[in-house]
Amino acid sequence: DDDRPCFARYGSEEFWREEASGHGGHLFWTNAWDTTQPDNWAWWRLEFAEGGEYRVEFYAEADFAVFDRTHYVVLAAGASTPLTVDQSAGTGWQPLGTFVFDAGGNQFVAVYDDIDGAVPDDQHIAADAILLTRVGVFCGNGTCDPGEDCTSCFDDCAGPVEIPRNGIDDDCDGEID
Repeated sequence: DDDRPCFARYGSEEFWREEASGHGGHLFWTNAWDTTQPDNWAWWRLEFAEGGEYRVEFYAEADFAVFDRTHYVVLAAGASTPLTVDQSAGTGWQPLGTFVFDAGGNQFVAVYDDIDGAVPDDQHIAADAILLTRVGVFCGNGTCDPGEDCTSCFDDCAGPVEIPRNGIDDDCDGEID
């Protein structure tokens, strides 16, 4: 959310507005404008305990997420992906896409106020919250997936009983039947 340490906003304070609305009851917004370099922008710095594939969404509040060509950039696993997103497409959690992130930091989601082309008046761009949801195979999904075992993923792989003659330490007692 915009009140967490991973969130930061940049640019002219006079052009950032705050509202008691949006996710968590607070959001920031600015207006889009025709320029080749952003004046105002915000980002969420991301650090992952476990790398993998994540669905990324942003929170949209109808009165403040208005601009239909909002410029985002997602930096994931060293790859920068520019996106043009219609913030006005809906209220609530809206998709940015699915990206593969590395474990660790130096990754982010950013939203910018710049657009190359004419912009009508009052085209608000909201910077509120993002949501990351793990997708695909991962330790912690409740299934002992191929490549996982009691050592690498105890919570998913420790069965309540040993399954006879399958060659796996199902109950994580250190013995293979």
